[in-house]
Amino acid sequence: MRIVGIVAAVCGMAFSAAGTATAAQAAVSAPTLTLISNENPAPRDGSPSFLAALQPAPACGTVTWLIDGAPPAAGIPSGGTGGSYALGPVTGLSVGNHLITASYSGCETAGATTGTLTETVTDQVSQPPRITAQVVSAVPKHHGWYSRPVLVNFTCTAGSVPFSPDDCPEPVLLTKNQGGQSVTAMITDSAGRTASVKVSHINIDQVPPKLRVSGAANGATYRHRRPLTCYAADALSGVARCTIRKAVSHHHGVTKVKWVAVATDVAGNVRAKTGHYRVTR
Repeated sequence: MRIVGIVAAVCGMAFSAAGTATAAQAAVSAPTLTLISNENPAPRDGSPSFLAALQPAPACGTVTWLIDGAPPAAGIPSGGTGGSYALGPVTGLSVGNHLITASYSGCETAGATTGTLTETVTDQVSQPPRITAQVVSAVPKHHGWYSRPVLVNFTCTAGSVPFSPDDCPEPVLLTKNQGGQSVTAMITDSAGRTASVKVSHINIDQVPPKLRVSGAANGATYRHRRPLTCYAADALSGVARCTIRKAVSHHHGVTKVKWVAVATDVAGNVRAKTGHYRVTR
């Protein structure tokens, strides 16, 4: 009788301990698993990637993947930790629907869970995004040169997969006086395909040419009429023309010659200078 009593007590303790462990295990909750594809539907030559996001992020455990019930082919990258696990890019999927499964193993602090996603592959061929550039200036280009700052705007169009308009590059403002400037911009869609655009031969000259008039000093008096010559120089776009206009008047035996010299460079910048001289006999 004494031996039986001891056995019953031991059995009771074992049963009670087992019941306590079962309750603790049931109290562990599983995180929410969200499965995302970066390209769904995908074209037949596409290469979608998949992300398994766990919330709240567990501190332990792993995620295993299945494609149509089978492990991914060797060579397909996978990995992750905590709340984020990735698979892909995955190539070679046939046209049709494919079941993607991500299974979280669970651990001491988080329960196991599974997420699925149907990836659709179409018969279409993948198209990269497109980007174009437009050059804008306050003054139109003149003989290949701008005489004001240049703004390069970009327009982006999605290809096979969408992307956020915020991913389109910001406009680029060019203010430097220099010939042969260029601007390059690139965009990348969520599938990793890229497109770029380059605008070249942007010539900017905002500086008027230098101007000098020879032949007579401004305000001077001479005994004979003086020949005037216009000289201009421009280190960027070059000189287009340099001209002098004269106006002659006579008063009480004094001839007054007024002149206006105007120099224009190829970009359309203008510099003017005025002066006069007198002739007495």
